[in-house]
Amino acid sequence: MRVIAGYHATGPGHDDDVEIAEEFFDYCTDGNSVRYSWEHGNEDVRSSAPWAVLVYKQYSNQYFRIPGFPGNTYSTPTSDAPVYRYASWISGSDVILDPTESKSSVELNSLPLYIQTTEDNTKSIKFNSTREAVDSEKDVPLDSSQTDRMMEQVLLSKDYNNLVCITTPVVCSEVDPESGIVEGTDIVVERMYKYFSTYNNIRVNNSFINFYVDCDGINSISNKWKSIEVFNAEIASSNYIDEKTAIELIKKAGYDDLETLRISLVYQPVKDNICKLKYEFVSTTGSVLYVDAENGAVSQ
Repeated sequence: MRVIAGYHATGPGHDDDVEIAEEFFDYCTDGNSVRYSWEHGNEDVRSSAPWAVLVYKQYSNQYFRIPGFPGNTYSTPTSDAPVYRYASWISGSDVILDPTESKSSVELNSLPLYIQTTEDNTKSIKFNSTREAVDSEKDVPLDSSQTDRMMEQVLLSKDYNNLVCITTPVVCSEVDPESGIVEGTDIVVERMYKYFSTYNNIRVNNSFINFYVDCDGINSISNKWKSIEVFNAEIASSNYIDEKTAIELIKKAGYDDLETLRISLVYQPVKDNICKLKYEFVSTTGSVLYVDAENGAVSQ
C-alpha cells in the first residue's frame, strides 16, 4: 500500500462522486501523482472539498503514480518509514475578497431561484506548465498579490470588482498509525486562491479560477470560469429562508454538534450547469453542508 485518498471530513455522497472520480483519472492519465490528481479532481468539482491523502515521503513517494499510468515510478518505502497526511484545511480557510463587504446586499427575496452557467473560453489564462507542489520547511505565507494581478489582467474590471476569493491552506502532517496526527508537525505546504464569479454579489460555486501556490510560486491553475445567465427568473412565491432558520434546519437534520466557521448565500450547482440559491454552511471541523433557500432541504 503506497497511498490512500479520501476525506478528512464528510465526503460528497451524491452525483459529485462520479464527476470527481472522472476528473481524478483524467489527471492520472496525464501523468500526475495520486496526490495531485485527487487534490485537483476534488477542487475542480467542489467549491469546498475537504480532501485528504495519506502517503509516504521516503524515496519521493508523496509523488507516487498509479502503476500502469504514465509518469515516474518510486522505490518501495521501508517498513518503518513515517506516514504523512496532505489535506485541504478548510477550517483554516479565509475569505480575502468579498464584494458584499463594501456593497449593499441585494434584497434576498428579489434574487432569482435559479441561474445557469455556460462555458466561457474568452476568459483564459496562459500558463506554460504545471508541476507537483514542492514541500516547504516552514509555512507558505498568505499572499495573494501575484494571483490578484493575474486576475486583474484576465478579467474585465466589472468582473474583477465583483469577485469572491477564498484561500485554503494545504497542510502536511506526520501521522502516527496508533495515535493520529503527531503534534507540532503541521506545515502549510501550499495555498489555494480560488476566485469565484458572482451574480448580484452572490458567489457562483461552479464558476472560478483556482491558483495553487507553494514555496516556489504558482505551480498550477484550474480555469473553470463560466458565463452566467438567468435560467429562471421565478422568484420564490413565499419568502426565502433566512440565515438563522438555515442554521436551525442544520441542527434539526442531526448536525447539532457542528460549530459555524462561516455561512454564505451561494448559487450551488444542482445539475447540467444549473445553479440554485442555497446557504453554504462550513463548520470549524471542515464539514460542508447546503440548505436550500426555497424549501430548507439539507444536503452535502
